[in-house]
Amino acid sequence: MRNFFNERYTFHKKRLPVYLRISVDFLIVFIFINLFSIGINIDTILIFSIWILISYLCNKYIHSSKDFIKDLKIILNSYLLFVVSILLFDLITKEIFNLPIILLIYSLSSIFFLLFLRILKKFTQRNENVLEYYFIGPNKCFINTKNILQEYGKNINLIHIKDIDLFDKNNSLKNKSFFLKKNKKSPNKINFSKNYISEIEFFEETLEALPIDSIENFDEVFMKKSKYDILKKLFDFLFAIFLLIILLPIFLIISIIIRIDSKGPIFYTQTRTGYNKKCFSIIKFRTMKNNSETQGPVWAQKNDKRITKIGRFLRKTRLDELPQIVCVLKGDLSLIGPRPERPAIEVDKLQDINYYYERYNIKPGISGWAQVNYKYGASKEDSIIKLSYDLFYLKNYSFDLDFICFFKTIKSILNLNGT
Repeated sequence: MRNFFNERYTFHKKRLPVYLRISVDFLIVFIFINLFSIGINIDTILIFSIWILISYLCNKYIHSSKDFIKDLKIILNSYLLFVVSILLFDLITKEIFNLPIILLIYSLSSIFFLLFLRILKKFTQRNENVLEYYFIGPNKCFINTKNILQEYGKNINLIHIKDIDLFDKNNSLKNKSFFLKKNKKSPNKINFSKNYISEIEFFEETLEALPIDSIENFDEVFMKKSKYDILKKLFDFLFAIFLLIILLPIFLIISIIIRIDSKGPIFYTQTRTGYNKKCFSIIKFRTMKNNSETQGPVWAQKNDKRITKIGRFLRKTRLDELPQIVCVLKGDLSLIGPRPERPAIEVDKLQDINYYYERYNIKPGISGWAQVNYKYGASKEDSIIKLSYDLFYLKNYSFDLDFICFFKTIKSILNLNGT
């Protein structure tokens, strides 16, 4: 279990979406529940929720391995943790009925899900044959691409093909940089007639981000409006109500601790830039000493002395963000989206970054693709990298991507990856 929380999800349109994998798992469990005549009740729903959460944290739904043993280890890890959780839950509440049958159901479900992964591998094997990429274009662009990959911490074998005239007849691709995938089955054979991708598509596949230097025509890349917008608004509203109800006890506990820990208000409001660059007030649990920004707004730094004792814990676990659920209900925020920044910091440090304000073409969120893929940004350089993740989200946002962001946020909270 050394890599328990380290496996990261790779977004690729050709892979089976995570929510579909969870749906398959649900279907398998549902079939066995009916076969054993357990019935659907509060107990079975609660147990299944625990099953889904543990399975996700063990990377059962996001792992894609060529090795049967690795798949088996991940499924065994998730099942064993599930068994321990259920036994502890039963020990505390003594309300779980038919415990042996429930454990049998989830044992069989694990076996059948493993079979499903092996079948899925057969259908997706063609997409896993990419070994490395060929770069075709000027040497200067090749060096720039290698530097970008290094900046994002990506170790990708990129081979530069020089002095080649490709599609010279219609001049459609001449003098442009693009990439070819090298196929594992035929590593010495280069097919120039197909499988080439643009620079933007290359960065989407390898970085899950869109570096601003790779975008030449913003309107051309981002002109498509998502059909998911209406569903996203509805989901935000309904899920925000659900979260507000179940988290009220936590709100109360945090409020009491903040009041005991330091002088000042429980909540803290800030002006942030929102959708279409309209400003709104965001609400958070106060994590700093009262009147900490008398000399103007600044980014929080590591080991910032302004942060209170309980504030440090709240920021690490991101629990200070919970009151923003109210902003979701008001329509100022989405659950998932780019992080809203303070206008004063934007004017002072960020407004000259290309495409920066384009991130507000979508409603900002409590959590987002940049937040779960990159550390807390405390500099202009960090903001440029985070912007590339925001632009990727702006181009590709969907129910699938929001679903991934949500569970990666939970993983980030458990890993204490906040500031």
